[in-house]
Amino acid sequence: MDKFSSDKLRSLREHRKLTQEALAELCEVDATTISGWEKGKWEPSLQNALFLARALHVSVETLCDIKSIDYRQITTNKILNDIQDLTENEQQYILDMISGLKKLRTNET
Repeated sequence: MDKFSSDKLRSLREHRKLTQEALAELCEVDATTISGWEKGKWEPSLQNALFLARALHVSVETLCDIKSIDYRQITTNKILNDIQDLTENEQQYILDMISGLKKLRTNET
């Protein structure tokens, strides 16, 4: 997982007044696994991050210490990557579609 915060995990666990053992039981993992995550030895899988977030009553974004996710930027990057694989004619077709959509939007306002 990108950006997993071991410090944040420890802080959230302590805030909830949970021991490593209690959190491990809630997440169905071993206490040594929780200890390893908190020490930054390894990171939880996405499934385990979901278990942790649920047990700690926080979002995965909070657990990973992500301030905010710019989904628009992620989408833009994906579109740019996908367009690179197209032929010039296919790329022009998409640009024409975008232009047409912009004209429609302008006419609606």
